[in-house]
Amino acid sequence: MTIQSLADLPHTLYQSSEGVIGTSLDELVLADVFLKEVDRHQEQVIWHLWPLEKTVILGMADCRLPHLARGLEMIRKQGYTPLVRSIGGLAVVADAGIVNLSLILPNRLGTARLDMGQAYQLMVACIKEILSLRDQEVEVGEISDSYCPGTYDLSIKGKKFAGLAQRRIKSGIAISAYISVSGHQVERGELIRDFYQAGLGGSQGLVYPQVSPTSMANLSDLLDRPVHPEEVLEGISRLATSLGQVVTPYTLSMENLSDLVKGKKEAMERHQKVGLE
Repeated sequence: MTIQSLADLPHTLYQSSEGVIGTSLDELVLADVFLKEVDRHQEQVIWHLWPLEKTVILGMADCRLPHLARGLEMIRKQGYTPLVRSIGGLAVVADAGIVNLSLILPNRLGTARLDMGQAYQLMVACIKEILSLRDQEVEVGEISDSYCPGTYDLSIKGKKFAGLAQRRIKSGIAISAYISVSGHQVERGELIRDFYQAGLGGSQGLVYPQVSPTSMANLSDLLDRPVHPEEVLEGISRLATSLGQVVTPYTLSMENLSDLVKGKKEAMERHQKVGLE
């Protein structure tokens, strides 16, 4: 499955701005809102680009830590807000130097149905194009001592700079990426390492990442040049142009807003169950 397979679908972009939608929790819910939208109306591609300030996004597995309350307290003491996403995976950091990017598309492009591996590979190819990494040796494979390690970690010279996750609803697929562009990546790693140490509290026999803060790096450091989050937006536009498309702004419909309200209610209930208000 190649990038060219996206050429026949119109591209829209929803770029969240601070204060426009509301809270950081809304941003997590919007991922499912767009997934439902593509499931209902499959002749489209939606790019979702969203910022968060000093947030730790937890996976459901993190909520099973034996001393979760201690871990959450540690996150807050460092000035970060903990949130829980509805899907699997493990903790990641989001702040001004992290780009959160989702590609939401139908699970069938032309006559071909995308399996999980093909969807991931398509997103990897898109990220390389968006960030002009074609001349870089970008490796795809798990960096086991990073936070949220996975098969589709992206790294350069052994240092992870991005991780991918995937979610499906019927005929829709959302492939999401967090991309470390700039900022203090070692400090992010220390934050997640300390979260797990506090959350485990010395418990044995539980499998959680043994995070090494130096296992990850920013693209700015790996490329030895400044890389700005704004370059992702420019890259999406450039990618669409190469496919003969023009990226247009996505406007939330009444149906989307209804999904958002419902999803936020469910998210708040999920947070309350693990002691988050």
